[in-house]
Amino acid sequence: GAEDEDEDGIDDEASDLQAGHGTHVAGMIYARELQQGLSGTAMARERFREVSTKWHRFFDFHVRDAAQPGKKRKRDPFESARDEARYERLHKLQQVNISGQLQQMMGRGTEFRGQQSSVLRAVIAGDTPIVQITSTGGGKSLSFMLPAYCSPDGATIVIVPLVALQQDLFERCIKLKITASIWKSRQAHPPASVVFVTPESAVTAGFDDYVSRLQSRGVLDRVVVDECHTLLDGDFRPKLSEVGQVIRRWGVQRLFLTATLGPDEMGEFCKVAAISPTQSIVFRSKTTRPNIQYRVIKIESAFNNQEDEENNKVREMVQQWLRQSQEGKAVVYAGSVDRVKRIGDMLRCGTYYSGVDTAQGKNDRLKTWIQGERVIVATSALGLGIDVPDVRLVVH
Repeated sequence: GAEDEDEDGIDDEASDLQAGHGTHVAGMIYARELQQGLSGTAMARERFREVSTKWHRFFDFHVRDAAQPGKKRKRDPFESARDEARYERLHKLQQVNISGQLQQMMGRGTEFRGQQSSVLRAVIAGDTPIVQITSTGGGKSLSFMLPAYCSPDGATIVIVPLVALQQDLFERCIKLKITASIWKSRQAHPPASVVFVTPESAVTAGFDDYVSRLQSRGVLDRVVVDECHTLLDGDFRPKLSEVGQVIRRWGVQRLFLTATLGPDEMGEFCKVAAISPTQSIVFRSKTTRPNIQYRVIKIESAFNNQEDEENNKVREMVQQWLRQSQEGKAVVYAGSVDRVKRIGDMLRCGTYYSGVDTAQGKNDRLKTWIQGERVIVATSALGLGIDVPDVRLVVH
């Protein structure tokens, strides 16, 4: 899932930078602890201000603009203009007929389903943070696509855990005439209403700089974490555990989307996502799918060749399904790349896993399956949130 990471480095502490050297030098020469910072260069002026204020207080200097009881800090004119542009855009969005805009974007006769309308009204009202828990296929992406469509001058950052899902969402935006881009370091970034980024890239200094530029222009409206339950997978992908704190500092609306977050997980999720469980607005609908059947097949090998027996059974099941069904697609998931390759050879079909190809090559493989080939064998790198409506058979 993190195959396209852009940057990963140690950020210098603000106090070290202000002293004219990096954290590495501070660690070797001044015996300061060498540790990874939280945000690199974004919000650097604010971090420098915090360090300076501490030094001023240490030397008992008069601290200008310090918060005094009953007094408000005078706002920076630049900061005020930036916020004014954002609030004006939000006010215009609140005047929009969202039902009419939905039909304009999706086609005449399209109507909201489930809690879509309620979630969108919360988004348009500027409420934050919002957590939307809706079943697979419940139209969660509409919660950021429709506001972006209605307010194209603003920018929405969408953090997506898988490259395949990122590409899928990007293409859906383009199809709906929403300007979108996929963030890559060391590349030009033309203005876009929706910007997709992986969690690993979202917490880097380079992306923080990009966010700062959006904020300086007053165009950043919100940040969305798609498949947000993956934030709980910090042990597997450490950068995921940093996302909540990083996006909280951006100071914009936060929207978390998932189909897989049980009530018993909410406490831990709120902690990792850096949101308040009492102040968050949670929309939860049924995530069960009555049109799905589950079947467990137990396979025992008499000759201690369990994997071969299982692979042969998978081939038999898929081939039987292909003979009986003239439409629809099948996905076979395997736990290792080697097994994906073996089953792919047995079924003579495409395969998908993290290192199978370049980013463009993987996108081409995905398109081949979606547009024609009926079967694909993959690792978990494929599947999370990807919108393929005609999948009829899934084998694990």
